[in-house]
Amino acid sequence: MRRKDASVILDLTPDATEGLAIAATVYQRFGLAGVITSAKDGRHSTGSLHYSGNAFDLRLPSRCMPQPWNERAETLDYVVQEALIHELGDDWDVVLEKHQQSPWDWHIHVENQPKG
Repeated sequence: MRRKDASVILDLTPDATEGLAIAATVYQRFGLAGVITSAKDGRHSTGSLHYSGNAFDLRLPSRCMPQPWNERAETLDYVVQEALIHELGDDWDVVLEKHQQSPWDWHIHVENQPKG
């Protein structure tokens, strides 16, 4: 999995680093080269786990496909989200975030938040 550019600061906790490796495996399983769009960098909400290195954002799978994007490809976003939820387990939140104005800013937010 690669960073979208040099502005992405990983500096993740060991648990988040392990989660990122699992996410990379999930993306590869679907034939996708995943892209990390944000980690400890950027602007996030107050109290965001990004700032402590416990969260990262991934480009939507539909935007990682080699062929041009189409609406049917959006189904892949939900399929990969469910695979990430299954593979990462209960201590992780995996959220498809599509609230930004531009669809190119939509992403999958992944955060390590132990429940126990």
